[in-house]
Amino acid sequence: MSAEIIAFKKRDKPAIKPAPAPVSRRIDALDILRGLCIIGMILVAYAGDWNTRFAVLNHAQWHGLALADMIFPGF
Repeated sequence: MSAEIIAFKKRDKPAIKPAPAPVSRRIDALDILRGLCIIGMILVAYAGDWNTRFAVLNHAQWHGLALADMIFPGF
């Protein structure tokens, strides 16, 4: 039994250029809003001891809305 060995020529692969990465555009207003939300979270968390609070950051006593209540919806 004899086997015949055939040598194949290596083909050159066509040059495929990768597609350019899409340019992402940032929305400045959204970045500013998120930054203000982070600052708000820091102010709420580090307002001092339990006797010291910023009045505008306290949660509302009765069906009201305060600045601290608006931090989470910002995200």
